[in-house]
Amino acid sequence: MNDTELQSDIDSVDIERKSDVRDEITRIAVRQLGISNKYKEPLLTKWKLYEELKAGVVKRKLRSQFNVVLPVFSGMLDTLAADFDEPIELRFKNKHPSDYFKVKRIQAAWDIEKAKYSREARWDFKARVDKSLNILHGRSVLKEYAFSDPKYTNVIDNTDPLYFHSQPQGGGLLENHLFAGEEGILRTESQLTTGKQYNQEQVAELLRRARSTDYLSETTEWNREKLQRFQVLGLDPENNSYVGEMTFNLVEWILTHRGSRWYTLFDPWTGIWVRCEKLKDIFSKDLYPWTSWATHEDNKVFWTPGYADIIYPVADAIVTLYNQELTNREKQNFNPRAYDKDTWPDVAKLDEAQYRPDALVPFDSKGGTRQIANSIYSFNAPELQGTINLLNWTTGALEKETGVSDISQGVAMNASKKVNVAYMEQAAIAKRLGLKSQSYTECWGEVGVRFVQGLKDHMSKEMYIEVLGDEGIEPDVLTRDDLDLRGELGVEIISSTAQKSESEKKKQGRIKMYELLAQSQNINSEMRDAGIMKDVGELPESTIKLFLDTKNYSARESVAKAHIAIQEILADEKPEMNYAADAAFLKIILDYAMEHRNKLGKSKFKEMTLYLSKHAQLAMKNGQMNGKARGEQNARMAMQNAAQRGSVAPAGAAPMPTAAPTAIPSPMGQQQPEAVQ
Repeated sequence: MNDTELQSDIDSVDIERKSDVRDEITRIAVRQLGISNKYKEPLLTKWKLYEELKAGVVKRKLRSQFNVVLPVFSGMLDTLAADFDEPIELRFKNKHPSDYFKVKRIQAAWDIEKAKYSREARWDFKARVDKSLNILHGRSVLKEYAFSDPKYTNVIDNTDPLYFHSQPQGGGLLENHLFAGEEGILRTESQLTTGKQYNQEQVAELLRRARSTDYLSETTEWNREKLQRFQVLGLDPENNSYVGEMTFNLVEWILTHRGSRWYTLFDPWTGIWVRCEKLKDIFSKDLYPWTSWATHEDNKVFWTPGYADIIYPVADAIVTLYNQELTNREKQNFNPRAYDKDTWPDVAKLDEAQYRPDALVPFDSKGGTRQIANSIYSFNAPELQGTINLLNWTTGALEKETGVSDISQGVAMNASKKVNVAYMEQAAIAKRLGLKSQSYTECWGEVGVRFVQGLKDHMSKEMYIEVLGDEGIEPDVLTRDDLDLRGELGVEIISSTAQKSESEKKKQGRIKMYELLAQSQNINSEMRDAGIMKDVGELPESTIKLFLDTKNYSARESVAKAHIAIQEILADEKPEMNYAADAAFLKIILDYAMEHRNKLGKSKFKEMTLYLSKHAQLAMKNGQMNGKARGEQNARMAMQNAAQRGSVAPAGAAPMPTAAPTAIPSPMGQQQPEAVQ
């Protein structure tokens, strides 16, 4: 046997051994999924009750004639969701001084991603869904990852608690769990057969098994258990799921096997995996793509009770009491009666008299020996006492214990409350909700860590970004070198609600300080103006820089067109000529080219300078025309002011001087004066 044959045999043995490992990992994952499903059965049962009460679909209570569902449960959930609805600001921090500019670019990439409206992004929408799921289930899960086929794409998504699984005894921190996974990963036949990440031999075996009738009957069991949210609303997705091709309901699972984390994507009914590899080969930081938070945290328990567990029993009791009151009123208005069948020969007419006006009913007094009052008897239901008071007290106690007050619900404040009491109550509620939302902010910090790791793993090309510089918003690029930091990357979560509460306390003091320093000659006036706009006006830094820009450098159209040109050059595209180019347009591109000369390289730097040269004469001509127009406008305004003061210039007087033309920057960094008008 030669060396080639020997190496071939070794490779085949390694492949077979690796396949055996992947099969073993998937068998373990299938068993873990079954254990987790059994463990979550009580949760699924109670969550279905919560979904029903939230949707107003509940079973009628025994012997109750009414089934009116007051929106107590759904209303309190909505109020809590609104209380938690605060924008989270994530700020990356450099821990080494030399990483300052790199971290600034990473921050810009995060801000750009957060503002996107693509289906992979929509962060605000997914954050709202996340809070709603958390309040209903006590815990919610976000999924953050990236891929690079065909280009870098970041994805953030919601994972429904119904579909999520983790180690039953793993504790309150998800990263400590030995396994975690998610059901309901839908993939079509074409996605599986064309995806480079899927093992095509395994896909072929799955397609063969999927055509079995037994396979189809087994998959319906999952539908009956996990589609309860549709069923509560009266929808039938099981029989209305046509998409045009075969679709597979897979499970995505990550488990620890012999000290290493493995990722497997498999079909739970056949146990066939279509992708199985070490997690480090997919996520180099070896972290779960899922991050989770809970309002009522516990060190030992992952699936902790939430707000719905607290509110549901009370809300259900309120609905029961209300329907009992309606049923009792119905009995009082239409109470049952007993009658003497010998004195009332026509029972039908007697019954019609209960609702027909001016009805005549035959009565047989047996020769005057029977009286009407003694021949009919009413079973009167006693009036219920204190139901309204009990409902009000119950609702008040629930609001007090959950932090949902009359003010936070948007209704008029209780007249018995004094103003200072209301303020103290609101402060206490804010403090309580602030404690519960800390887990939420920490969860977004973990999302930030995974976002940066996704950039490192999948960003192959430079990313065009915009950063806040000394002269306003400036174009820039994020490169792979920027992701190589000398120190660790810090993540800071800023709660806008807490920040605003703190700033309100100091705001009045700052206003007083600015009033005292208004006439002072010993301070930087520009810094003072910027401080007033930031501290009092609460304007963002980008807007403040536009206010302080007295050189018209940040003219919006020139800024936009210059940034578009830079972006197209960076993307190896040919930018169009800007026939409205001015000094601001040229200066933005020139500043960028000079500042990033080393990063651009000779080719792109030369392309930018050539592009500038083509616009130099255009900008000079446009500057002359704009200068003349401004001069004429100033002359007209001066004439109008003089006329209002009664001192109009006599006919034939010399015209008012025009404004001095501005200088046009040359591509080589020198200024070219415009022609004298």
